[in-house]
Amino acid sequence: MERFIEKETGKEDFAFLLDTLCKYGYAKVATEIFNQRKFKFEPDTEMYTVLISGWCKMNRPEMAEKFFREMVDHGLEPNVVTHNVLLNGICRRSVLHPGTRFEGIIQKAENLLDEMQKRGIEPDVTSYSIVLHVYSRAHKPDLS
Repeated sequence: MERFIEKETGKEDFAFLLDTLCKYGYAKVATEIFNQRKFKFEPDTEMYTVLISGWCKMNRPEMAEKFFREMVDHGLEPNVVTHNVLLNGICRRSVLHPGTRFEGIIQKAENLLDEMQKRGIEPDVTSYSIVLHVYSRAHKPDLS
């Protein structure tokens, strides 16, 4: 990164690079760069959320979940945005693949909502909207 700009790169520049790569569908490249440089730039919740979002965007929620667990294992607390990004990535699979079994997706979504509450993070309107959308796609009359 330093070769392209005339100043010392900082944590914000690193986060911006990861975000840009993920937004354009290069989560794998962003992950490689993150893994190479995470020792120079102390990773934070924002960086992990960007990577989680990038993998969700590529419809790879299992990789997003891996980064979510890694983040927690490193002592970083996910916030409501991090949870919503992962929740959306998990639930997005049902929209992109209508033949997917909704029961597993709904169970994962409910587990993530439960985990949020156990961490003391109150789900917001976005959280519930994502889950309600999956319920409606699954044609579940009972929304409890």
